[in-house]
Amino acid sequence: MNSEATAFSKALAVERERNSRQISAFRFFALAVVLVLQLVFGVVLDDWTGAPMGPLTGYAVVAAVAWRLRRRFDAWAAWSGYTIAALDLPMVFWLVRSTSQGMVVGGTPELADGVLMILPLAYAGFIAMASLALDTRQTVAAAATAIVLQWCALSEFGHDVTFLTMVAALTSLTAAVCVYWREQTVRVVRETSVEQLRRERLGRYFSPQVATLVAAGAMTSDAERREVTVLFADLRDFTRLAEGLDPREVVVLLNRFHSAMVEVVFAHGGTLDKYLGDGLMVYFGAPVAQPDQAARAMRCALGMQEALTKLNRRGGVPAAQALRMGIGVHTGVAVVGDIGAESRREFTVIGDAVNVAARLEQLTKQYGFPVLVSASTVAATDGAMPFHLVDRVSLRGRSEAVEVYAPAAAGDGRVESAN
Repeated sequence: MNSEATAFSKALAVERERNSRQISAFRFFALAVVLVLQLVFGVVLDDWTGAPMGPLTGYAVVAAVAWRLRRRFDAWAAWSGYTIAALDLPMVFWLVRSTSQGMVVGGTPELADGVLMILPLAYAGFIAMASLALDTRQTVAAAATAIVLQWCALSEFGHDVTFLTMVAALTSLTAAVCVYWREQTVRVVRETSVEQLRRERLGRYFSPQVATLVAAGAMTSDAERREVTVLFADLRDFTRLAEGLDPREVVVLLNRFHSAMVEVVFAHGGTLDKYLGDGLMVYFGAPVAQPDQAARAMRCALGMQEALTKLNRRGGVPAAQALRMGIGVHTGVAVVGDIGAESRREFTVIGDAVNVAARLEQLTKQYGFPVLVSASTVAATDGAMPFHLVDRVSLRGRSEAVEVYAPAAAGDGRVESAN
């Protein structure tokens, strides 16, 4: 079962559970009203010759048992519509028929026929209740039971076939409307569950602000060239550290690391492109343009290093085993859009900007700086923070040397050169 089908099944089960509670509540409300009317007319006004308290009390007891079963067994919610056909409709038939017979015996047959007309109205309400189970079969079962019981009750009191057929037709029409309503409700549940799943997926890769814009269609998936700022992060010597840990401990540690880093990325409006084992790739400036993308990326890089320090402190990791991370940041033009096979595409960025950021991250091992950035990123920050020049290096695949900078611990916002 694919993820969308699973999400829909869960959402439908939740809706059925909610509706099952409504069915139980309506049943008790209806019983309470009938019992109060029985008390008022039968005891206070002494003007009620109908439904005996015995069957009514029995109905209340059986309803209480059904309510208890619904709370005890989760599967009961999926069968709540059948309980109406098996419990409520026969009990209402019994009560209305007994009331009518009592009025005939009491010498008021004209009132007996009027009470009998309550049956189609009551059954229409119960068919609507059965449709709350969101199962066409249960609605049809309730309608079929209602038609049979109405036919029996009305024919016993002398109504002809034409009238009985009209009542059956109206009951069938009620059921058809309820089935249509059920189909519309299920469609809404399906669309809502798929949309929720889509938003959850977006939430794994985009910050909440960006995810909202993506979900609203404020971006296009068509590939385009755009200036972006790419950030690569990777844990240092993690393979050696993992060799001394249990595999489950490795997974827990990586999950904690990624959770902490992604929280920082999203807080700065970044987009998570992919996890890279013990690292991750992030970019800014896409899918939604960010004029301050370079400054965001730099604040994010520094925030990630700070979050890693806190993670080491919370985990009580010895200094010799503390996690260390290198980050490379580069601003440049890249191809942005849906890329991949027809069967599986992903929104990503490719191009020279990605390669340069990845190689800067690798240079952090050589130069010993936790964060290294390119000259284009320094220029794009527009003095938002101070940097100092580390070196001019030749990167594989590039003919010209690249100036590599590191964020300064303090400064007045100017780029400082270091020879």
